[in-house]
Parts: sequence; C-alpha cells; structure tokens
Amino acid sequence: MVSIGLAVLALVASVFINKIFSRLNEASTYLENRAKEEEGLRHVARMLTGAFTLDEVLRHITERASLAAQPESAYVELVDQAADEITCVAGYGAGVPATGTKGCFRGGSRTTHGIGDSEFPAVCRLGVRHSRAR
Repeated sequence: MVSIGLAVLALVASVFINKIFSRLNEASTYLENRAKEEEGLRHVARMLTGAFTLDEVLRHITERASLAAQPESAYVELVDQAADEITCVAGYGAGVPATGTKGCFRGGSRTTHGIGDSEFPAVCRLGVRHSRAR
C-alpha cells in the first residue's frame, strides 16, 4: 500500500516538475527576446549620440527599429498637410519607397490607413510593418 502511495506521489511530482520546466523555458525565451530588444535600443542610443544630421538620425532610427522589432520594413514619413503630400524621409527593409519619394497624402498616410489593408497587414504608428509569414 505504501509503494502505491509513493508511486502516485512520484507521478504527481513529475507532472509538477514538467510544468515548472515548461514555464522556465517560456520565461527564458521571453527574457532572451527582451534582451535582444534592449540591446538594439542601447545601440540606437549610442548611434544617435554620434549622428550629427537629421538624415543620419532618421536612418539610424529606422535601421535599429527594424533590428529590434524584426519587422519586414520600417520607414518615416514627413507629412505636409498644406500641400496634401507625404515624403519618405528614411526607410529600411523590403518594399520601402526610396528616400525623397513623394506621394499624395489624401487625408492620411499608409501608416494611418494601413491597418486592415491587405498590402500592409499590421502597421503601427512608427510606420513599421510586419510580414504576414510570422
């Protein structure tokens, strides 16, 4: 009778140990991802202190944001509402218009209207778009 009780106790203990290792693995993965993001942000801070022009600063921001968040691409738009036009002032990654490319603003940019668009499935305020393959 004692051996059956010990066997049940061992089984329950192994289930709890398995659950603990599973949570430990999840936490490790999360922390590794956070460490990569933080390293990218630290690198941005270091690079920005060495950048002297606005173009350099914007280029560094888009490059490092892409490395930290791992999107397909990132870009910065300059909006001129008076002229009803947007200009790509910096970009990094696939499918980003060339720096200096102008387009019609029409009351919103790709960033503000891209949410739900099939071409730009997930757009955040910074103009970062993620691939659907993720």
